[in-house]
Order: sequence, then structure tokens, then C-alpha cells
Amino acid sequence: MAKLTIFTKYGGGPIIPYESDISKILNDFGDKMVISPNIQLHIECRIDGDIIKYNDPLGCSNMRFMKKKNIIANTIAITYDFLKESNEETLKVFLKENFVLAISQMLDRLKKEKYILDKDSILNVLKKEFESINTK
Repeated sequence: MAKLTIFTKYGGGPIIPYESDISKILNDFGDKMVISPNIQLHIECRIDGDIIKYNDPLGCSNMRFMKKKNIIANTIAITYDFLKESNEETLKVFLKENFVLAISQMLDRLKKEKYILDKDSILNVLKKEFESINTK
């Protein structure tokens, strides 16, 4: 099993309510992923706001693999402009797609490093889990 943790950093402004729903699904999902040897996956979601702008590009970026610590991490950024221009549905779809993309990128890197995993199976289960977050 893998340990999957989600960190969210807000730069000020409105909280995205369903981001916590996505984080809960992903945190619970870590127990369902079989990766050998065991590894920790971390996703950091940075949301620009009125006070702090992280200046990351929109979407997934900044993947890191710390082999000695057995940790792989990726970042998902939501820029201030995107946040202001998007409605709830657009943000929800963006978050779902980018969390899947972030995990997919990490799994690709782990496969390259000879970790044993079934990427397609993991992503299919994750997408089914995300269906529980209603779209309006």
C-alpha cells in the first residue's frame, strides 16, 4: 500500500468547498493503491489569493522524487486569474483532472524507477472514486 497525503495552501480569499471532498477521497484512496516497494505520495495544491500569489504555472508542475526518503511529490497550482474567471463547475472539473494528472505523472516516474504498480488499474479506480463528487 502507498500513503497518499494532500496539502493545500491558500493565498487568501474564498475557500473552495469541494477541494476538501477531493482531498478526503485521495487520502482514503492511498490505502487502495498497491505499489511495491511502499512509497509516500504527496500532492500540494497551491491556490493563489488576495494576500499570497505563489507564481506557479496553472495545473501540475514541480514534481520531485526523493528516492532515499521514499517520497514522490507533485504540485497543482490554481492561479488567481483562473480562480476569478472560473465558476464552481469549471474549478471542480479542473481539480479532478489535475489530481488524476498529478498521480499519473508520479506513477509514470515510479514505473521508470522500476516500482511495481498497475497504473491503469489505479487511475480507473481513482476516476470512479471522483464520480461521487457531484457535478451540477
